[in-house]
Amino acid sequence: MRHLSLFTLITTLMLGCTSNPGEGAQAGDTTTGERIGQHTPSADTARGGPRDRCDGCADDAISPADDADAHHGHEVSAPPPDIISGDVEGDDAALQDPRGSEVIEGERAHDTFDAETSAPSDADLSDITSAEVSDEALSDSQGQGEAGAEELEEVGPDDDSEIDDGPSQEGCTDPTSWPKRVLFIGNSYTGYNGGLDTALSAFAAGHPCSPGYAMTTKRHAPGGKMLFHHYAQATTEGSALHALLNEPEGWDVIVLQDQSQVPGFPASAAAEKQQNLDVIEDFTLLIEATGAELVFFMTWGRRDGDPNNAWLFPDYTEMQNQLAQGYAEYAALAQGVATQPVTIAPVGDGWRAVHDNSFVLPVSTEVAYARFQSLYAGDGSHPSARGTYLAAAIFFEVLTGAPAQGGTWQHTQVDDADKGWLDEAATLALMPQ
Repeated sequence: MRHLSLFTLITTLMLGCTSNPGEGAQAGDTTTGERIGQHTPSADTARGGPRDRCDGCADDAISPADDADAHHGHEVSAPPPDIISGDVEGDDAALQDPRGSEVIEGERAHDTFDAETSAPSDADLSDITSAEVSDEALSDSQGQGEAGAEELEEVGPDDDSEIDDGPSQEGCTDPTSWPKRVLFIGNSYTGYNGGLDTALSAFAAGHPCSPGYAMTTKRHAPGGKMLFHHYAQATTEGSALHALLNEPEGWDVIVLQDQSQVPGFPASAAAEKQQNLDVIEDFTLLIEATGAELVFFMTWGRRDGDPNNAWLFPDYTEMQNQLAQGYAEYAALAQGVATQPVTIAPVGDGWRAVHDNSFVLPVSTEVAYARFQSLYAGDGSHPSARGTYLAAAIFFEVLTGAPAQGGTWQHTQVDDADKGWLDEAATLALMPQ
């Protein structure tokens, strides 16, 4: 499994202390995690913004208390550092409930985070895509080809699936080193389009390096949750997440994904960022006590940045820079107590590769921007089907070390031409910046 070196993490954080935002940390090479058993939570250590709106989507952010129509998620806002406020205008229940919410088989705990809803349907996202992205621009690049669920779901090929004993194409790695059980802990960014876990399992099963590979994946992805919410759930006996972590089959890899804005904020400007930092060491120890390796899911900046926090996120590029720096901060803190490599899956850098037209054969400016837009659902925040496919391709490369290119699986809304540039973007995401 490719991992981010501690030296790179420290360098990224040092760069972040200058006037320029730090760049995204990249992943290198390591081994896959070991099979895990029961976890034993560690008790060794225990380690707040302006308003925003939800944009009418199933978002993963804190919704403002004064916006009755923002029923889809939670926004976090923070003032510039010289106007620091410890308050976040949002759902009070979301901030007061230490347990967060649990989602089991598609059902949510109705008493908390009522403003959160599941993602729109495939049909809804198809309509959004056609309105947001120029079909003509996409066709200029030889045809560029979106519905989420906040649920807990197990995915894996049939037990009798045939698996090749060895590599079958250039760049293949030994399939016996690939993880067999992967748990995603996140929110709607993980749950959209049927779930990133589902996509990753299908991607692995359809790859020629090991056709039919049985990678079992599950997700715990209630909308809007942050790392400290998940840690509270993980340490609460009887919760859905606690039960998942204690499954007798164990896990090889556990993935943590934070809310879409919080990692990019300085802790001095957002209480939620500090709350996350306060639990990362204990969360890491909890995960390692189960035998799993920890992987952070570095998300992408929003298509147009974050206008309500324009002092920090004026556009996509600057938001991506800040998110990369934030995840490097998380990973460095985790690596300080971890006994195994802590990895960052730089999914946001796949978005960056498309945005920056970094392809071996660059396309026109119009086509490059149309491709970038097509990674998003209509809200300019959540992933489209193309975005979820790109995320799965990056996770496949990070977890197996094998190239995404050459795989046979693709989402029904991703055509062959889409697949080509998306696979290339996945590989570019893992190259040194």
